[in-house]
Amino acid sequence: MSIKRGLAVAAMTGLSLLTAVTSSEAAKNNTTLHAYGISVGGSPGTPLANVNNPHASVASVNIPPVTTGVVTVSVTQTPAAGTESATAQTAGFGATVAGIALAIGAAEATCNASAAGNTGSTTLANVNIPGISVGSNPAANTTFNIPAGLPVLTVVFNQQIPNANGSLTVNAVHITTIVPGTDIIVSQAQCGPPDASPVIPLASGAGLYLGLGLAAAAGYGLVRMRRRNVGTAAI
Repeated sequence: MSIKRGLAVAAMTGLSLLTAVTSSEAAKNNTTLHAYGISVGGSPGTPLANVNNPHASVASVNIPPVTTGVVTVSVTQTPAAGTESATAQTAGFGATVAGIALAIGAAEATCNASAAGNTGSTTLANVNIPGISVGSNPAANTTFNIPAGLPVLTVVFNQQIPNANGSLTVNAVHITTIVPGTDIIVSQAQCGPPDASPVIPLASGAGLYLGLGLAAAAGYGLVRMRRRNVGTAAI
């Protein structure tokens, strides 16, 4: 390989590395993709999964008035395919709100995003809430006021909220009191719109410096070679 061709290859390699770093960091900066198990009163959801921490699990959550069993959350992102997904699974949910005992054996929220759009779903098991009869896969925004005659609670299953930024929020269960004061979310998944730009993941900061170094070295070498050729021609 000639020196000139070698320098050109180095320059291309450096630029490719820089492109990979830039694309990878852009994917990491996606703030709409996340999943969590429990939020009480607007508190940060826990445990939380996002692009920087794609998987999380805890044996239990205890945030009064809520207790749970195992909670598992995860997100996936495939920019080259233009897809992403988020899933939150909460087992053994229990709480007493406004004197009403609420129990759910399992609640899972799922969100999927692609170029075709965003979709969400909820899967439930063993829902034990007075005055409620709901299937395992409720329709979007299935809502109950409890008790029916003089409600003190509103429970929404498979709550789906399209956001202004193009993302979709799916809450498996959202419990609020009629008189503001209690706000409980069980299993939230949010996704979209997906980043459709192809990337080559390159997480290490060393890759950035390597790319810069290769590109700079190649550029300097090509300039020196051009000057040398001009000097030789003048002679």
